[in-house]
Amino acid sequence: MAKMRTRLKKLLAVMLAVSMTMSLLNLTAFATDGSDPLTVEVGQTLDLSGRDDGSTSTEPVTDPDEATDESWRSSDPQIASVDPAGTVTGVYQGEAVITHTSYFYLWTNPDDESQQDPYDFDEVDDPDENMTLQRTVTTWEIQVPGPAAEVGDTAYDTLDEAVEKAPEGSTIVLLRDCTTKGINLKKDLTIKSEDGQKYTITFTDNGIALWGKSLTFEECDVVLEGIGSTPYTAEWNWMTICASKDASLTLNNATMSLDGTGAGNVHAIYFCSNNQLNLDYSTLIIKNYKQDALEWDGGDGGYNVNITNSTYISDNNRSGFTGTFYATIKNSNVEVINSAGNGSNGSHFIIEDSTVDFSGNGSRGLSAGLLHIKNSTVTANSNNGMGITVNNELQITDNSTVTVMDNASNSSYGYAAVRLYNDYACLVDATSKLYIKDNHNTGLYVRQGSLTVEEGATLEITGNQVGNSLLDGYGGGLYVGYGANYDPTVVLPSDAAIYNNHSSVGGDDIYVSEGVEGPTLTFGATDSEWVLDDCNHAIDGWYQDGPDNRWAAHKKPLHTEEFTGYTASPVVGPLALKAAHGLIPLEPDDPDLPDWDISKSKKATNLDEDYQSQVTLSLPAASYSQALDVVFVLDGSTSTDEDDLATAASQLLGELAGFENLNTKAGLVIFGGSEPVLYSSGSLLSLEDPANLAALQTEMTDSSYDGMDGRSGSNLQAGVEAARAMLGADRSVSAEDKYMILLTDCAARMWYEDGAAMAQAYWCNDRVYWNSNCDFVDFRYPGNTPCPSFSDTWADAQMGITIGAYGMTEAEKNAASQSDVASTDTVINDPGYYTTYEAAAYYAATSLTEAANEAHLVLVSYPYHNETNFGQYIESFRAWLDDEGYVTRYDSGSLSTEKIFDNVKDELIQLVDTGSKVVDVIGSGVDNAGNDYNFDFVNQADKLSLTVGGTALAVTTIDENTYGFGTAKDGVYPFLLRYYAKGEDGSSQECFVWEINQPVTKTAPVQLTYSVVLTNPQSTSGTYGVYDEYGTNHETSLLTNLEATLYPVDSTGAAGVPENFAKPTVSYTVETSGGGGGGGTTTSYDLIVRYLEEGTEKVLATAYSTTKVSGSSYDVTDRTEKEIDGYVQTDITGDPVKGTMNSDKEIIVWYVSEEDIEEPETPTTETPENPEDPKDPGTELPDGETPTSELPEEEVPKADVPATGDPSLIWLAASALSGSGLAWLALSERKGKRED
Repeated sequence: MAKMRTRLKKLLAVMLAVSMTMSLLNLTAFATDGSDPLTVEVGQTLDLSGRDDGSTSTEPVTDPDEATDESWRSSDPQIASVDPAGTVTGVYQGEAVITHTSYFYLWTNPDDESQQDPYDFDEVDDPDENMTLQRTVTTWEIQVPGPAAEVGDTAYDTLDEAVEKAPEGSTIVLLRDCTTKGINLKKDLTIKSEDGQKYTITFTDNGIALWGKSLTFEECDVVLEGIGSTPYTAEWNWMTICASKDASLTLNNATMSLDGTGAGNVHAIYFCSNNQLNLDYSTLIIKNYKQDALEWDGGDGGYNVNITNSTYISDNNRSGFTGTFYATIKNSNVEVINSAGNGSNGSHFIIEDSTVDFSGNGSRGLSAGLLHIKNSTVTANSNNGMGITVNNELQITDNSTVTVMDNASNSSYGYAAVRLYNDYACLVDATSKLYIKDNHNTGLYVRQGSLTVEEGATLEITGNQVGNSLLDGYGGGLYVGYGANYDPTVVLPSDAAIYNNHSSVGGDDIYVSEGVEGPTLTFGATDSEWVLDDCNHAIDGWYQDGPDNRWAAHKKPLHTEEFTGYTASPVVGPLALKAAHGLIPLEPDDPDLPDWDISKSKKATNLDEDYQSQVTLSLPAASYSQALDVVFVLDGSTSTDEDDLATAASQLLGELAGFENLNTKAGLVIFGGSEPVLYSSGSLLSLEDPANLAALQTEMTDSSYDGMDGRSGSNLQAGVEAARAMLGADRSVSAEDKYMILLTDCAARMWYEDGAAMAQAYWCNDRVYWNSNCDFVDFRYPGNTPCPSFSDTWADAQMGITIGAYGMTEAEKNAASQSDVASTDTVINDPGYYTTYEAAAYYAATSLTEAANEAHLVLVSYPYHNETNFGQYIESFRAWLDDEGYVTRYDSGSLSTEKIFDNVKDELIQLVDTGSKVVDVIGSGVDNAGNDYNFDFVNQADKLSLTVGGTALAVTTIDENTYGFGTAKDGVYPFLLRYYAKGEDGSSQECFVWEINQPVTKTAPVQLTYSVVLTNPQSTSGTYGVYDEYGTNHETSLLTNLEATLYPVDSTGAAGVPENFAKPTVSYTVETSGGGGGGGTTTSYDLIVRYLEEGTEKVLATAYSTTKVSGSSYDVTDRTEKEIDGYVQTDITGDPVKGTMNSDKEIIVWYVSEEDIEEPETPTTETPENPEDPKDPGTELPDGETPTSELPEEEVPKADVPATGDPSLIWLAASALSGSGLAWLALSERKGKRED
């Protein structure tokens, strides 16, 4: 029997198992084919032991005497020899077969699993009769190639031998693919493939050491994979290729691939000084190095990289270019991508006719000294640091395109997407494009020097978001300068697209710092196609967006100060701008409006027989119910800690009860802590019942609540939810008239869930803490350790992070073990843990933000340990509620109690305050029959009336277009109406402005009534327009006004979002061809303006004519300013150019031919274009460009004559325009004849 059993290698066992199966089938022999021949160069070795890639056959052995353990033999030892261990050595060019033979025993019919494995031959002394002897024969074909290379006529078996023996400056010609153990070069050499071939050189042990010499690879592929050292291992053992001073490496129509996988912590190519890397029609790929692709030794320059008609790729290395290389890239493709650090670090780049990509790098992308880009495409996207930063000169020219997107996400070095750092001149020419979009900090940062982007260039800076404080939070799109340090100059094309960027502090789109004397910026207007991503409204201009007055057009505090100074470019810093829009009035019935827009209405009577309608503006709306719901929510400690606030709130209730024409219902909630609600009125109580008022006032000022069990912990959310329930139960009052008034310091430690108080539970000091601020004060942020602000907590929650993960009720806390609550380490170190203050404030905010959609929220706050970090956290919560517009906040730390509650009372009963106004644009358009229509404002005092609380105020005519209402105090009327026949700007649509100079309250409604008249009624039978008394049906035919907009100001002086009134429409019916509407006939008069030649009365132009209703106003000033070629206007006669239609009107404009004006000489002084002296008639010119006269050579210019009939005025005007009195003599004589 066998003395012992040993298992062979796994591979052999598998093969023998198969062989055993075959032996059971009459022991038939089988063989497996091997792979391609193996190559062993002369002098090199190859270990075949354990390999499974030979040709294998297994068969039974009948004669045990021929068996041995194993043997190796070569068919031709003169070609390739093999030793007893299976190591093959190349001897000479040719082919040989290496054979390995081994023997083993197998059980013929194994009884159990243990008998299925083979038994080594030399370990079976006495084979069992059920065992069979087996033999396995494996063969490998070996090729020993011929010479690897030749130098001249001398052939060398290996490349290494050729390199060693080649003379200085010679060329080694490759004769086949070959390997090298490394090249340690101290002479100039060129290595190239023989003609028509492109062989591969594979480095096996070490890389390349260049000792001040040049190495050129031509027409070959060079592979260095996993090579971690040069042949100079004594010192250059931390790079694959190293070049000492003056050395160069050149690829000419060659490919070199360096893969650092498995090479260790090394660089790919390291230059020492004055080196060159030249690529010509070649490819260099460097990837997977833990250190840099190209590195320098920090010397003084001379590191040149010349890439021509080639490709250079650095992928997944630490860096692509590290150091100050001089890289010239022509007609090539360069990719530096996925670096762990910088793509480059200050190299100089000249890029021509190329495509360059520095993207996906862990720090900077394309970091350059000098950067010239000519007729090239350059991309720098998704770098954690800056996309492109230039320390020297930047030039983008000759149809280049540069794209920089998704950069600067790192808060330590992501200064900007593009940074121009030092005092150099930079240029983007008229043919090129620069796109800077969607980056995570400032888009373009010009720190020093100058930048000119020429007209015709494309510059787009959009979607960039300041995400760190490296530039102090300014300039989302463009930042010019740096604080008070430098004065760069930036000139941009007039159509540069800079919008939809965002900053955290100021200057969403543009920020110009204060500098030393002031940086300057030249830029153009916004584009009408731009849409603001804040709100999807059209952008209409540049607006101030400074740190103290951020642009805001949709919520208080409003700030929409338009900036037009760019028209007088350049502008000088400091300046912070946003491409945005002005105030956009809210439209009635807008589904996006809150439920409490300011109550207002507009009513129009239908047209009467004179085609007039009386229009009434009401504040509040005529249908206002004068009902008010108020719930006071008090912290359980308010009546003790802030008893003056509680008392003032009680007094306010009394004042509300005293308004006879205001139906007020009130409720009260006093919240505690672990006992969520200490008191609730349960429902809203009418203040008309004195008992209800007394009960609420008593509870509100009861200081005993402060000492009640369960008060500690401040469950603000519970108080808010109880108040919401009360307000929501009253469906008879709209949200517009519902108020929740909170008196609290907001320092909540508990929140509210399913009727129970919740708080964080945590294990510290060998016990469970609950309803305690120790997690914040003692463990998480001890002392004055910096802590986050509430906005950080809120933002985390919006990203799906759970706030208060260890929250539980008191009963759950009492039953909890240490493993059920947060550990001490969790409280101190876990970023996912939020303290009691943070969690309770968050849950209170969730309820307050929802309540803000249901009622007006007024927060009367008082300080809470403001000197501490936890007090500052609570203040950040209060400020956030105010800043985000969820509450109107009054703080006792900055306002007296009296002032606070004066403001609160105003909030409750005041509609708008002094400084509010209504701008009403009179109606015109096309009616339902397709006819033009026009309404005029009836500019007469007897057509105006204004009432306050139903009492009419006296109307005073201040001038022909201005009316005061009531009694003036210190020269100011309570209400004022200013009429503008041509709009406020003098060149737009007819309107009036109703100025409100005293508060308008819900208890004393104000109504302004005025009249409009239809100036061009139709004469054809039919009904025109649709009568919509209040504008609620949104009809569009015969609008009495195009728009009427309320610009509200509240009791604090803050402007609110403008709100439009509804727009009523009217109608009339014509029953006969003679006209008539509203039940009777009307009188109309003709209005005509004629244009005649003086002396001949020749008609010079078609007359203007129209028909207007009696009593309507007219103004044809613009018609009398008509210019006629070859003629000068001399006079206007007939009816006044403006007035009231009480008869037919005819106005004649007289002209004289320019040829009839004799001028003795050309004037030598300029004529004032717009004389300001009221005695100087001047020459009124229509809006638009000032007319000029071309002066033919040797002719005298002829000037217009003022439109007046006074000869003395004609003398002044003619003298001023022509410099000669002769023109006056001629004109005066003609005028006298005409008048005679």
